[in-house]
Amino acid sequence: MSFADATIARLPGPVRPYAERHHELIKFAIVGATTFIIDSAIFYALKLTILEPKPVTAKVIAGIV
Repeated sequence: MSFADATIARLPGPVRPYAERHHELIKFAIVGATTFIIDSAIFYALKLTILEPKPVTAKVIAGIV
């Protein structure tokens, strides 16, 4: 069972039919949110430590990773 399927299975009964209809959208949102969190964490880690004077470079490196 995928993470999206497990998430949909835990939703309350009245909401579940809508979530099952939009299964692909939920998967896309989960992947996008995960990527955003990882990108932001790497960016802030670089920006607040070794690349403090170069935030654009930190963002480029975070985006590449």
